[in-house]
Amino acid sequence: MAEVGEEIVGAYLKECLKCDFVEYNYDLGVKQAECDVVGIDVFHKKSYFCEVATHTGGFLYVHPRTKQPDNFGRLVRKFTQDSEFARRQLTDFQHVFMFWSPVVRGAGPSAKHNSLRDVERVRDHCRQELGIDIELVINEEYRRKLDQIRDLAGNKGSDSSFSIIRFLQIEEKLRKHLEQPGAR
Repeated sequence: MAEVGEEIVGAYLKECLKCDFVEYNYDLGVKQAECDVVGIDVFHKKSYFCEVATHTGGFLYVHPRTKQPDNFGRLVRKFTQDSEFARRQLTDFQHVFMFWSPVVRGAGPSAKHNSLRDVERVRDHCRQELGIDIELVINEEYRRKLDQIRDLAGNKGSDSSFSIIRFLQIEEKLRKHLEQPGAR
């Protein structure tokens, strides 16, 4: 079952980017390798591999053994597995790789731990070593994508299979209702 952050990404892929298929926690066929959200646009031959970290207190992966921050290592492993799968299984498709996280904090330039610097390093590493671009959907860009979903929800009927879209529809309809004179 998808968690709410994954459902937001799935809703964006399906409703905004018009993917034909969206899968959650997709098994990449390698030991302990899965992609959080995969979207496929068959007509345009485009695939989307999205890693999602919905840490509302600020993005941070911690290594299970050392208990030290592991943002760089874990994300590089995930995107390496995603790109290998994409190249192996979807040879005729254009591949888009995305990292979604609503809150990614920076710190001073000499700080030991800086999640924003980590994800930027991941993006640069993947470009140089794997030849792939990672779209960072973080902070303000995450908000923009969420606003796109909200706008779509406000103009859509109640036929969505995504609970997040239904929630945003209710929120938007309530907002419009309360703007009416005499609404309570």
